[in-house]
Amino acid sequence: MIKIIIVDDSSTSRITLENFLIKKFSDKYEIVSICEDADSAKKAIKAKKPHLVFLDIEMPNKNGFELLEEIKSINFEIIFTTSHTDYAIKAIKA
Repeated sequence: MIKIIIVDDSSTSRITLENFLIKKFSDKYEIVSICEDADSAKKAIKAKKPHLVFLDIEMPNKNGFELLEEIKSINFEIIFTTSHTDYAIKAIKA
């Protein structure tokens, strides 16, 4: 089972992604945490040790790139989820 963490400040986005993953991939993925900000995501990543993180980029207080800079060892895959097209190149490089 692939462990997933969803990180997004938008409750609509979190719920939509969660429902999609449960409906289509519940036999392959387990959502181990759903976070609404970077600080709670950092704690969840440390505690849950996910294989995959769906990460919003633009969030209040700290964005997704700042979160990644704070994590010493990134041992998981990242799928950036953002509605801001201007972050596409930076996300690909990260």
